[in-house]
Parts: sequence; structure tokens; C-alpha cells
Amino acid sequence: MGTALVVIWGIALLVIAILSALLVWSLRSRTPTTTGPVPTFKPLKDTLLFYYEEQSTRSTAGREVIIRIPGTAWDTDWRSDLLRLEIVGRNPRAVVLPAEWGAARVLAAYELRAYRMTEMGKDLEIERFASPIDVILTTEESGDELRVAARPRDAWIQIPPADVSPGELEVDLPGGRRWAAASVVELGELCLLAANVPSE
Repeated sequence: MGTALVVIWGIALLVIAILSALLVWSLRSRTPTTTGPVPTFKPLKDTLLFYYEEQSTRSTAGREVIIRIPGTAWDTDWRSDLLRLEIVGRNPRAVVLPAEWGAARVLAAYELRAYRMTEMGKDLEIERFASPIDVILTTEESGDELRVAARPRDAWIQIPPADVSPGELEVDLPGGRRWAAASVVELGELCLLAANVPSE
């Protein structure tokens, strides 16, 4: 009788263990898995190549950034080189604007660097263009007036709007996409602002 009782209890405990395992598996399969926080922006990394011509325009695949480099922006020594422009998206929430700019919102932020790809196989970073190049930043956001700000070195500065448009550069924007343009001679950090920024 004692042996039979042990066997019955053993079978009961085994059934309980199996049912518990099935319950845990069922609950886990219904719980959505997460691999971390939901991203707040879509990372962007793109490379644009330019060769010397009177006007050279390139854009990222999603038309987030459009660049026009006129022939006058090329130093004489660069004209036989290919220029490589690296664009890396930054988290807009990580951009700290000057306090006096008030409630301006950063809609998009980028790090831009340009390099000469020399015939010797050495890439040389371009610190300054010979004349301004045009940069157009775009967004799907609606609402406030848009502006471009830049931080080529230590401090953020407002860039006056440039008299250029995507249509003028023969770049078709996706429907509803808005933009702001600026002319710069130095690259670095650029951001697109929803304005309410006091003029400097």
C-alpha cells in the first residue's frame, strides 16, 4: 500500500509540474517581447558623392537632406578630386539650444562632414568651402515656420534663409514634406527648427 501511495503522489506531482510548465509557456507566448525603448527618431546615415561641375545637387534617399555645391565652392586644388559628403542623423532630443531661443523645437538634427578623395588615395577633410553651398533640410511635420541652425564649432547660430528651393534644384519632395534652406561655408552640426526663435 505504501509503494502505491508513493507512485500516485509521484504521478500527481509530475502532472502538476507539466501543467505549470504549460501555463508559463502559454503566458510568455501571449506577452509581446520588447528589445528596448521605442526609438524616438529614425537613424539616418548616407554618403553623397560630388564631382566638379557648375552646379552639383545630391540628396539622401528619403529627401531628408538636399545639398547643392556650386563650382565656385571648389578650391582650385580640389577640382580633380571627388568630394564625399557624410550625413549622419542625430537624436533631436539630444540637441541643447541656447536658452534665449525660447520654445524653438528641434525637428531633425544631422552631423555633416565633407572629404576630398584625392588621386593619392588619401581622404582630406574639408574645413571650409571657397564659397557657400546650399543645404535644404526637410520634414514631414506641419505647423510652425521652419529655420536652419548650425554649430560648425562650439555655439549654435541661426542661418539666414537661402533663396533656393527643392523645385529649383529639380528635386521632387514626397507629398506634404516641408523644408528650410540655408547657405553655409562650414559644415558640422545642422538642425531643422520649428521657429519662434528671436532673430539675431
